[in-house]
Amino acid sequence: MTSKSLYWAKWKENIKRRGWTFVLCFAAMFLLLPVWNLIELTSLQNAVDKAAGYGITGQELIEQRLYMQSRFAENVGFSEIFALAAAFFAILFAVQGFSFLYDRRKMDLYMSVPVSGPKRYVLIWGNGIVMFAVCYLPNLLLSWCVGAVFHVMNAELMSCSLLAFLVNLLAFTAMYQVALLAVMLTGNVLTALLGCCVLFLYEYAGRLLLSTLKSQFFVSYCRADDSRLMNAPWLSPFTGYLNLCSRIWYRGGSIIGYSGDFKWCPYLGTEALMLLLAAVVSGFLVYFLFRKRKTESYHRAIAFPAVKPALEFLMLVPFSVAVGLIVSGFTDDRNFFLFAGAVCAVLIGHALIQLIYERELKAAVGRKILLAVCMASAVILLGVFRFDLTGFDSYIPQKEKVASICVTLENDYSNFGRSNLTQRNGGWITAADDLLEHMNSTKPETIDAALEMVSAWQAAQMPDNSGREAATDNAEAQKSDAWVETKCFVVRYNLTNGRSVYRRFYADGNVTPDALNTLMQDPSYQKIRYQINSGEFEQAVNQMKIVYHNGKTEYLYTLDAQRLLETYRREFAAYDYQMISGQLPCGILKFTLPSENGSRYIDDVWTYPVYGEFQDTVALLCENGIDAGQRESLLAAEDVREITVTYYYYDGAAYEDGNALFEPGEIEEQQIVCTFDDPQQIAEILKALYSDDLAQVAGEEFKSIGRDYRFNVGITLSSEAVAKRYQIPYLFFMKGKTPAFVEKSIREAAVRG
Repeated sequence: MTSKSLYWAKWKENIKRRGWTFVLCFAAMFLLLPVWNLIELTSLQNAVDKAAGYGITGQELIEQRLYMQSRFAENVGFSEIFALAAAFFAILFAVQGFSFLYDRRKMDLYMSVPVSGPKRYVLIWGNGIVMFAVCYLPNLLLSWCVGAVFHVMNAELMSCSLLAFLVNLLAFTAMYQVALLAVMLTGNVLTALLGCCVLFLYEYAGRLLLSTLKSQFFVSYCRADDSRLMNAPWLSPFTGYLNLCSRIWYRGGSIIGYSGDFKWCPYLGTEALMLLLAAVVSGFLVYFLFRKRKTESYHRAIAFPAVKPALEFLMLVPFSVAVGLIVSGFTDDRNFFLFAGAVCAVLIGHALIQLIYERELKAAVGRKILLAVCMASAVILLGVFRFDLTGFDSYIPQKEKVASICVTLENDYSNFGRSNLTQRNGGWITAADDLLEHMNSTKPETIDAALEMVSAWQAAQMPDNSGREAATDNAEAQKSDAWVETKCFVVRYNLTNGRSVYRRFYADGNVTPDALNTLMQDPSYQKIRYQINSGEFEQAVNQMKIVYHNGKTEYLYTLDAQRLLETYRREFAAYDYQMISGQLPCGILKFTLPSENGSRYIDDVWTYPVYGEFQDTVALLCENGIDAGQRESLLAAEDVREITVTYYYYDGAAYEDGNALFEPGEIEEQQIVCTFDDPQQIAEILKALYSDDLAQVAGEEFKSIGRDYRFNVGITLSSEAVAKRYQIPYLFFMKGKTPAFVEKSIREAAVRG
């Protein structure tokens, strides 16, 4: 039985033996915490002093100070760099602490010491955790002193950094246990380090491989489903904790959110539970393996021969599948080279692993049954994805199994403006993300519309946004106006069994116009996508500056804002595909909410279209003395002295619509400029032009408004218009409306050899 004095003597002896690792850890913590904070805060403080010297005052200076606090809070809190450092020392302490397992003489020495196995394990294991905490805490306190010197410390930041200290220590413990698991499974330092890399990164590599397989072979696999896969809670403490640190948001000296969500505590709590689970499970497993490990295992690559086949299978199959995908990508061949690459990878990988296991050349051709199993598994796995044997792409749920539905454009670039009004300046959430999370329409008409659009796309053999993949024998795809303006959508089916299924699909309003109209007029869709319908917007509208912009001039609206909002909301409810296809906006309503702190750089702006059929809205604007409702009133012919139209011909260029003015080789490459000063011609040209400012809200996210990109238009105002300080808007020709005399003049002005 070991005496307490002998046990503590051995504890101190172990600390001395491992002293260099602890010194290295303390030095690293010293550089990462107080030293780095001193350097960065000094740099930021110098930038603040320079700004003040340049006469910058007020909110901009406050913002720079807040940025200093944010950087300091991150450095002493949840930092990605710190997570990487913790992983490094977890591996170092694990491998160096139990390195005696890899040496016969050290093993004999340790076994001769009168210390029981459990106490020996606790002695070495506990030293690693204790010394990491001892190296970490003093340097955290020194960092607080540095922060106090630069006046960025406060009570909230102190509490956040203490919380981070506890979670960081838990993360280190979990990674330390996983590294010890690799140590116990292996028989030398090299394989132990390789094992640590595999255990730390295996889950991330597996998720990445699964995502790549789906994106390569499934047309309907969407970014939202990929995000759900990569954002699910991580079992691996390294990837999970690194992911957490990269997503924590700071504002000033406090944490304000987690990757677009201001409720950061649940995410932190979930990750802490996962770290605790990983630490406990791997800890019990490590201790079990330590007790079962044979003393003569030091000469083996793997200490437990029985697990060799399982380890090889788990490493070799994903590796060979990944190689198959890489070879397929290089050769642009999804058949022979896809499977041949995987088969070759299995052969090479099996030989290398067996050489590492057995350290004999003849072992490279051994274990043929295991080789055959790995090869068959890799080929079958690739075949399942390559030929969609699970029916992923063809999946459409039965209507009665759909409880609710969420639908959005995958890339919803025209959001009319979005902001988090409940917590200003705290982040921005896209309309697509918001719709996929919160739309949840239960209307049968909307569910039918979404299923109809998906069915039409699948029936047309899933054409992409160019339409080139449409089936040639499909009647709908044969129409000249079908599948040429496809837009990518994402649907989330919320099923009655509680599952949520994400799918991508393409839709064309020329094919399913009624279904698209139904979707766009769904109340839950409109409420979320168009923030003007939210209660927060209604509460803030009286604080907003409201401007009407007709494409040339802005007019300030000064009457009752609530009345205008209520009227516009009522008429905007008719906004759908039919409206944006049949007409163009005559103007824009711009709502501007000044920032809470008065900074001119972060005002929130919402921009919405005004159509001619919004008669009540137009009447309110006219009541305010604003000339609204007439798109043709942008510029009058008498305001324009001349219009220049520029056409650049690239030799041999061909337009997709076959509307080139010259045949390839007809003329040499040149720029052709024509000037029109006849009042009648100017009037005709002005009717064919449209404002680029208005085009931003003309529904281009659903249907192209048809720009004629062949021409650039320049306008020179008359002397009277210049005297009145008229602004010249950027105008372009609409496709199909370019006057014939313009095209004729361009052809006649071309220089021919």
